[in-house]
Amino acid sequence: MAGGFRRTPVDRVKGWSLRWTNGHCRRLSIWCGDPAQGTFVRHPDRCPPLDAPALVRELFLSIRLLSGYALPELPPDVHFVPLETMQKMICKGACRVRAFYLPGQGVYIDETIDVQNDTYSRSILLHELVHHLQHASGKFDTLPTACERWQAKEIEAYEIQHKYLKRLHATRSFIALDTVPITCPIADTAPASAAP
Repeated sequence: MAGGFRRTPVDRVKGWSLRWTNGHCRRLSIWCGDPAQGTFVRHPDRCPPLDAPALVRELFLSIRLLSGYALPELPPDVHFVPLETMQKMICKGACRVRAFYLPGQGVYIDETIDVQNDTYSRSILLHELVHHLQHASGKFDTLPTACERWQAKEIEAYEIQHKYLKRLHATRSFIALDTVPITCPIADTAPASAAP
């Protein structure tokens, strides 16, 4: 230990990095500083916040480590928009939607969700990024019906989201997977995901 702080190993994949401490993934904004100088600190208020591209890279690394999906060549656009905008896009009126993924357009997420400071909120973005990887890989494209494809994608995205929360010890935010209603969307034009 240098300077009273424990150095942490860094996973490096194609220029991406993610810090692990005691076997648990930590946000880069929590563990910041210069490891060569032993100046890592674990105080979010003393660390610069992650910008959106850095957060998305971190979440893709988490998905890779939890599921084995390859990192994307290009990440999707992430749009932080008003809830009303999402409701008009997905439900054509008021509904319970917090985020969704549209192939070719990216992730849309409620602008009031605090992905910077709240683990569960970050897990919602992670869930939608899983859908991007599913789409890019074509993993479920051979299932016979749109309903089966949609259900398989949702189940896997919730499982990865649950693993992420468990890895970060966010037990109060666990998703009871057996209580998640995975029913087919009404129209075939529904997005790959609409997180509740």
